[in-house]
Amino acid sequence: LDGTSSTCVALRSAFVFALPLAGYSTPWDRVDAQTKAYKDFVTKYTPLLERSGGVRTRVLHAGGQITEAEVQSIVISDLGFCAASLLAVFLVLWLHTQSLWVTCNAVVGLVLSFPMSYFVYRVVFGIKYLTFMAALVPFVVLGVGCDDILVFYDTWRQQGAASADLNDWGVFKKAYTTAGKAMFATSFTTAAAFLANMVS
Repeated sequence: LDGTSSTCVALRSAFVFALPLAGYSTPWDRVDAQTKAYKDFVTKYTPLLERSGGVRTRVLHAGGQITEAEVQSIVISDLGFCAASLLAVFLVLWLHTQSLWVTCNAVVGLVLSFPMSYFVYRVVFGIKYLTFMAALVPFVVLGVGCDDILVFYDTWRQQGAASADLNDWGVFKKAYTTAGKAMFATSFTTAAAFLANMVS
């Protein structure tokens, strides 16, 4: 904007919301109830911002609880893609191992990693919000997990063929010692990549 024109390329506005809300005496008065009221407000009115753009206008929005609500919406909408990915992983593992028992146990192990990791994230570390990176987690876990399963299964078969004098426990120990290094390397490098994004 200038003195002779009423057009602009971009316009930024900030709206500040503060506690306490109406009906509460201080910001610490029934904190959970105030937080829930604000989340309900964000959930109700954020979609209006998404629909407020026109042909030549885009409305971008972010802020406290708004970003978290958007991430949750993305994660929920991506669950369909995650289910399709899980089905693809199941079929690939089944074709490779030729064993429905091994495949089912492997997929159950992958699926159980989600509630376990969320428990550590939410309860142990006490982190109450989700970032946009969280939308990538299911696909990364499926990819790394499937890779580890294939590496371990192939190593198990090779060690079993090369160590006919060992029992199943002996073959397992040799396979785990060998495959564990490769599995650690793939998992560690993936984790390091995510940690690098935290400081970038």
